[in-house]
Amino acid sequence: MAKKLLSSDRLLSLTAILISILTLAVFVYQTNLIREHQYTMALPYLSLSNYYSGTISYQFRLTNQGIGPAFIDSCIVRYGEEEYPSLVDYLNDRLGENDSIIFFQADVYPGQVLQSERNVLMIQMLDKKMKTDLGLEEADIPENTPRGARTLYQLINNDSLDIRVYYSSVYGERWLLTHDNPVPQPLN
Repeated sequence: MAKKLLSSDRLLSLTAILISILTLAVFVYQTNLIREHQYTMALPYLSLSNYYSGTISYQFRLTNQGIGPAFIDSCIVRYGEEEYPSLVDYLNDRLGENDSIIFFQADVYPGQVLQSERNVLMIQMLDKKMKTDLGLEEADIPENTPRGARTLYQLINNDSLDIRVYYSSVYGERWLLTHDNPVPQPLN
């Protein structure tokens, strides 16, 4: 009597091995999908924007429009061949002594974390509402003017000004945001 090539035990064993291999393939595929999902759930997306241009409420903001935190690696401000430690140092250097523009500033510095849907008001002009909110209505502070707001806007939006913000995500992905390009460029 001839032996059967595939006994029921062997057939059952081969089927179990095939099912195990297919299960492993599905597991690897699902793991990759989960990893991609995690990366997209921690993706920061920074932008540099002007708000209230031409008014005495002018603001220049760095905003995280992504869904994950942004870790600031560095912020570089250059005008021509000169490099400045911050945007306010550039403005102080470029504003004339006759320009009495009153503004608040916030630096962007290495190690800073910018949470999702948050911003840094890099420059914010002092308007009447802010003077009242800060209790400065009695102080002898000159009023900002629309002309001053235009001057500030022109200095910040000068084609020769180069603002670069290097930042990374929770997973170490790195990007470069430049003042003249609204889309962050991946560096990895």
